[in-house]
Amino acid sequence: MPHISSTSIAATALPSPTSKSRGVKAKDPKATATVNDVTITPTPGSNTKEGSRHKGKALKVHLKAKEALEATAETTEDHLYAKKTKTSYKGQVSRALAYTAAATEPGWKEAFTKISSLTPTVLLAYVASKCQGEGVGLSYKTAEGIKSGLKHYFRTELGCLGDTWACDKDGNCTGNPVHEATFENYLQSLKSRDGRAGTSRRSLAMTYNDMVSLMTHLQDPKTIGEKTEGVCLLFQAFAATGFTLWTR
Repeated sequence: MPHISSTSIAATALPSPTSKSRGVKAKDPKATATVNDVTITPTPGSNTKEGSRHKGKALKVHLKAKEALEATAETTEDHLYAKKTKTSYKGQVSRALAYTAAATEPGWKEAFTKISSLTPTVLLAYVASKCQGEGVGLSYKTAEGIKSGLKHYFRTELGCLGDTWACDKDGNCTGNPVHEATFENYLQSLKSRDGRAGTSRRSLAMTYNDMVSLMTHLQDPKTIGEKTEGVCLLFQAFAATGFTLWTR
């Protein structure tokens, strides 16, 4: 049987020192590449000492200035406001513009498309047309919704920045029309008119005092005689249970 030395076994098992020259050199794990003006930096992978701790991580993508700014605009548009909020704002603006389009007073038609000292006056008239009137006037909550929608519109579309409003003697105005003093005072008056911090008059939450009055009424002998004891007890249980669950 031929003799095989341990030296020859080692020489067979180990790769040739020159084997690397036949293949591709190992990549620098920190190397970057530029594809379509986007710089890509790999995160540690399986070919590094840290590979076992970073498996599955995505590549880090560094955008150029132009692409980065475009990305911020897209992110702001998609995520600054909820979809429901954006839909509400669009509706408020559409109705307000329809109001001015139908106006016959001088200068009112362009009051919401070209900012001037007349804009807050037209805004006040528009909100008052919605919230005044016996039996048909809407609540402060409606006025606040109009204010929010138009404030956003004036800021993003017409460049009305800040939380103030002022016009000089030459008619040059700065700030946002929704912060004009007369308009803000009117909204505060609507809030006071409607009572409980702007809650709709059509759907007021019950307070503890309301519950006391209700229970007193249901326990009154006259009420029991009219409604029967069973009905009064049932309604007391129902009202108390609902109130307890609501205030938890």
